[in-house]
Amino acid sequence: MATKKAQTAKVAPKATKTVKTSTGKTKTVPAKKPATKPAPKTTTKSTSTKTTKTAKHEAKKQGGIGRAIACIIGVIAAIALVVIAIIAIVNGINNKNENSLVVKTDSGEQITTEYRDFNDGGFRLKVPTSFKTMTAEEIKNEYKEDVDTKYSTVYTSEDKSALMMIDTGTEAMSNDQIEKQLESMKYALELAGETTKTNFYQNGDYNIGVLEFSNEVDNVKRNIALLFFSQNEKLVTVQFSYKTTDYDRWAKVSEFVLKSLKFNK
Repeated sequence: MATKKAQTAKVAPKATKTVKTSTGKTKTVPAKKPATKPAPKTTTKSTSTKTTKTAKHEAKKQGGIGRAIACIIGVIAAIALVVIAIIAIVNGINNKNENSLVVKTDSGEQITTEYRDFNDGGFRLKVPTSFKTMTAEEIKNEYKEDVDTKYSTVYTSEDKSALMMIDTGTEAMSNDQIEKQLESMKYALELAGETTKTNFYQNGDYNIGVLEFSNEVDNVKRNIALLFFSQNEKLVTVQFSYKTTDYDRWAKVSEFVLKSLKFNK
């Protein structure tokens, strides 16, 4: 029977060293194992922590932008509310002035007016209740000219310092010709050396021309405001005039009356 030889593993000799004893003899002792340094620790920074910080920073930044936008929107909304309030106040004042029949002059006098119809009810104007209607004879005696042939209605103040005259259509004129008429009248007056002030606007379907200037007759200077438009294809003219020396009494009344124009048809 074959026998297996046991294989013996070779054992590496232990490391030794020779040292002297206190008696002078030598002996062999095992050598000390060299000290082994511990492996350096590897420090791994947390990516998740860094990502979280970045996310927080972005969120904070976005939050700041959102607050800024909200603040801007709030300011715009506040401004819009203020503008709306101002418009409402202005409209309220305008409506009050439009519906009011009393105007206060620069001299402090209260002038009461009333609406009257003209041109067979075609339009309305406020007329001072203290003004009286002048007859053709009174016009001739007062102004030395027959204006009754041109102006169908003439009113005057008690002291004759202010006049209001309405011509309800003696000249053919279409609505589209009003602006050209205004320019022609302005040109003629300025050619004569007069200083003028003009305005052109629309009142419903009507084109309106307004011309203001001064004129001197018989050494009496008067301020004159003309308002004109076309109705029934005829030129309609409203004139309010007063002595320049009575500006404080009649300037606001003139403006008040001309702005009161309303059309009934």
